[in-house]
Amino acid sequence: MVASFLVPILPVGYRLVVADRTGTILIRAPLFLGHGLLLRSEHSLERSILEDRLVVCDGALWVWWSFVRTYNAGIPTEVPKGGVMRVTDTGTAFIGGRRRLPDPLVYRVGDRDLGKNEAWIYNKRVCLFKIFPKRTLSFSVVPRQGF
Repeated sequence: MVASFLVPILPVGYRLVVADRTGTILIRAPLFLGHGLLLRSEHSLERSILEDRLVVCDGALWVWWSFVRTYNAGIPTEVPKGGVMRVTDTGTAFIGGRRRLPDPLVYRVGDRDLGKNEAWIYNKRVCLFKIFPKRTLSFSVVPRQGF
């Protein structure tokens, strides 16, 4: 009983590190079991919202699901191998499929007019487009030193 209570607060042994092109660390957060990272942006042409839920698997970031509202201009349209597609009234979710992301994940942030990139880290909203407008960020998973 005690072990099941403690599982949500035990670290998985990694940290999320977000750095800029110079290598300056801008965000550092421990990664815990059951937590992930949500990246949300506005598509430059469609002006629709795109969401990607990332999780840690095998020491790297993997796409767990993507959510789109339209299907044009480079937006995903196919079910990932081993995944499923779920259509709702508000959009389409592409779930699963074990899509490993490059390490580091290079992520270009827009601004108020283009992109409106946001991240949710532990359910805390970080307005990347306000804090780091027009910057390129690198998202990495690194081993956590000590607990």
